[in-house]
Amino acid sequence: MQKIIRITRMISIVLTLSFVLDHLFAGETGKIAGKVVDAQTGNPLVGANVIISANWIDDKEIALDIPLGVATDEEGEYFILNVSPGFYTVWAGFIGYTKELRTKVEVVVDKTSRVDFELFSETIKGKEVVVTAYKHDKVEPDLTATRQTYSASQIDGVPGIKDVSDILNLQADVYDGHFRGGRSGEELYLVGGASIMNPLTNSRTFSPIATAIQEVEVYTSGFSAEYGNVQSGVINIIAKEGRSDKWETKVDAYMTNSSYKTWGGSVYSRDYLDYFNMLNSAEVWADSTDPVSGVLLWTHFGLRFPNYYIPETKLVQPFPPVYSYPDREDSLRAAQLVKILWLQSVRDVGLEYAKPDYRIELSTGGPISKHTTIYIAVDQNTSYPILPTERPDVERQVMSNITIKPNINDKIKLIYNYSDSYQNDVTDTFY
Repeated sequence: MQKIIRITRMISIVLTLSFVLDHLFAGETGKIAGKVVDAQTGNPLVGANVIISANWIDDKEIALDIPLGVATDEEGEYFILNVSPGFYTVWAGFIGYTKELRTKVEVVVDKTSRVDFELFSETIKGKEVVVTAYKHDKVEPDLTATRQTYSASQIDGVPGIKDVSDILNLQADVYDGHFRGGRSGEELYLVGGASIMNPLTNSRTFSPIATAIQEVEVYTSGFSAEYGNVQSGVINIIAKEGRSDKWETKVDAYMTNSSYKTWGGSVYSRDYLDYFNMLNSAEVWADSTDPVSGVLLWTHFGLRFPNYYIPETKLVQPFPPVYSYPDREDSLRAAQLVKILWLQSVRDVGLEYAKPDYRIELSTGGPISKHTTIYIAVDQNTSYPILPTERPDVERQVMSNITIKPNINDKIKLIYNYSDSYQNDVTDTFY
């Protein structure tokens, strides 16, 4: 019983912390606001209905299971909160007036998309007014920060984008994770409204993969109070959610030529190893000297190693004295031993360099019940350093979430992120 109580307390603490963090950090939704007036007189229409009836995915209009809507106030003004980033169909209607419809209204996180309507009296105009591919004003009069937003459609259209680092490199004032000349650790990364910064090193714990990102909001100056004590930049990442109307699965695979890092040639090929062709000779080891130290090459394999394998000078007969001296064959025999030891250290020469880099991405998502969707994205990136290593560099990542919408006002999202990597440390030292 005590164990159950402890588990219940831990769950309560985790849920409480999640709730607090979600309200301390950046939001994940935008807002639609505007005004509805009479097209002839310009007078506000009080009580007019403004409805978000559908969203647009892959250039297809999909009706919402639960439409969002409000009525205008005494000034004809309205606003709709907590709208997820994306493109929507919005219409306005009033008794005695024709309905006006706007398609592909773009909603951006932490931003107000203004949509104004001018309705005609049915006695003047009897057909529905449709504005296709409506775009809100790009200039935001209430914005005091320097901000750039990248949507999923923009990210998918750029080649070579694999994670959020590549997205940030699209900005002129961001280079290699540094914002406007700032130092590493002075920025804040948020996923799902919560920080992914390591509190011990103040560095990003992982780089979210692009295939799992719905939108990226990048601030480089003028941060608001909701982001806390940030010095260089804020990256607010909104993860994709599963579609509510159908399942979608996508698989991408990328592979590079195995020799592109070596200018078209294999690192094992003798054609590109001039020193190998020169040193693969006992005569060179026996006669050549190191151009730096001036000593024979064979001495580099130990303190006077070859000398122990050359016959000593011996007195054959005392009188008249006859001596036995090492000859040329003895030197070549010792040099051959040195060459064999050297060949063991370069034994990979002649092998095929068949180690291409490759990356595999898998994403799937869709409805699992009437009010619940799931989304899973998996990525593995494998690359080999220019110098052959025993293991390749590997990066693995999983980003997933389950979204529950029990009603029009509430949403519960359970997020699971996993990241693992192995990186070779290839330096110019002997080891």
